[in-house]
Amino acid sequence: MHTGSSLADFNKRITGINIYWKPEDDIDWYLVSTVDIDNGFKDSALSELANKTLTSTASNNGKWIPCLGVYSSTNSFVNAFAESNSVIRAASTPPANFTADNIVFMAKGQTASSTADVFPIIGKTGTRIGNIRSVAGSPDNEVTPGFGVNTIGMVNHRNEGSDAFTVSGARLYATTASTTKVATWYIPYDGLKLATYNSLTGRV
Repeated sequence: MHTGSSLADFNKRITGINIYWKPEDDIDWYLVSTVDIDNGFKDSALSELANKTLTSTASNNGKWIPCLGVYSSTNSFVNAFAESNSVIRAASTPPANFTADNIVFMAKGQTASSTADVFPIIGKTGTRIGNIRSVAGSPDNEVTPGFGVNTIGMVNHRNEGSDAFTVSGARLYATTASTTKVATWYIPYDGLKLATYNSLTGRV
């Protein structure tokens, strides 16, 4: 969808987008889900079902969440020491780019520091990702994940939160949040082939 520079050409009357799926060797496009531009897939019954399947403590997996920007600094990490009540204590003072509203991700047993080595960690199933709500320097060295509007706690790809792994020996990495894209835990797919682009719109 064309939006132009800084959304200059975006038509605000468009509030949703239909997503279609075309199986290989099939002539039809099948409706998968409808996206609310402001709220993501939050009203989808399938996203609610996914939420329950993953035994998440979050209220809905279908909402938009901040997306990681480019991890570009070799000094954007600190080793984790312990965790209590969702607050993560670092083994030393977090670097300067550990600031509120940035994104933090944490992986166990990591020694990676360069951009090339850190990049693959983001896609690992056990990596926990969240917003930074606040950071306390020495002597506490605490990183508190954010909760509230446009923030997410430390959850991994299965949304398991603090049960994912013991943080001792893990490493925290920080990066800015993207300003050009958003993400969602929910991946829409039903495969029922109930409605097609043609049946909904009358167009070929």
